[in-house]
Amino acid sequence: MEWVREVQAEIRDRVIPALQRDGLERVSTPRALRGRVCKPPDAWRPILFPHVQPEICCFLRGNSAVWVEDQPVEFVAPHVLLIPPNTTHGDGWRVMEKRSSLRLAEGPTRAWVAFYPFGVIVGLSQPMGKVTRATRGCILADRRVLKAMHDLAEELAQRPPCHETVAYALVLEILGRLARAPLLPGLELHRTATQLLSNPATPPALISRVEEYLLHHYQEPLTLAEIAAALQVSTSSLRHQFKAATGRSVMAYLTEMRVSAARSLLQLSLPVADVSSLVGFSDPAYFGRIFRRHVGVSPSEFRAPR
Repeated sequence: MEWVREVQAEIRDRVIPALQRDGLERVSTPRALRGRVCKPPDAWRPILFPHVQPEICCFLRGNSAVWVEDQPVEFVAPHVLLIPPNTTHGDGWRVMEKRSSLRLAEGPTRAWVAFYPFGVIVGLSQPMGKVTRATRGCILADRRVLKAMHDLAEELAQRPPCHETVAYALVLEILGRLARAPLLPGLELHRTATQLLSNPATPPALISRVEEYLLHHYQEPLTLAEIAAALQVSTSSLRHQFKAATGRSVMAYLTEMRVSAARSLLQLSLPVADVSSLVGFSDPAYFGRIFRRHVGVSPSEFRAPR
């Protein structure tokens, strides 16, 4: 994944030096946005999701806007946007075009980083007019960044004495760890909706929205009705459109995504019960049965050296 190495180098060589020079002027939060609030386009508005895990958006090249809460905000790279859990936000695309790789030199570029107990999931996106090009998520394995992110959120929320000094140090720690964290090779959290289509044409907008929502929420206990409500469509419409486009049900696709994520996490030194919980299964025994059905071996057998 050459683009991941490019992102890490960009964080190391451009983002961190900019923060060392300018301090927290290069950092924004929903309560303190150091970007230009844009006028929303009249004809459209993206679906915005609150995510349960903390995230950051690193603006690496050029100027680009993302939605924070209920407004689009443009930032000038290099810049870091801190996104606490349950903050409504979005990439602001009209059409999402998935790619296996992107080059930073091709246009305004930002990296989205979501924090989990096993490390982070990082993805790259580039707005190009009416289209946003984006990579699939990859895992960087450093379990310490989540604690630093929680400590940072606490400093910014409670604002104790010297909170800016501590927050500044924590931002640099998080970025430094991201810049050197090992990439888990060959890991892919999910197959894109395009790959699931029996017809290789561009996937319908609803299918891309389903994929994007499940990617950020697959670790939660979800029902079809909850997914439909989040996407603002009827359960019946979601069921029939997804089945027609992909040849499988939404819940079957969710299970495939969870198993794919579990295969990745089992390469880390996490107990199988923790992996089960992290990918959305409350019962480790049931997770084991589902994993064996899809992979052919148990989670423990899959992890064992072969």
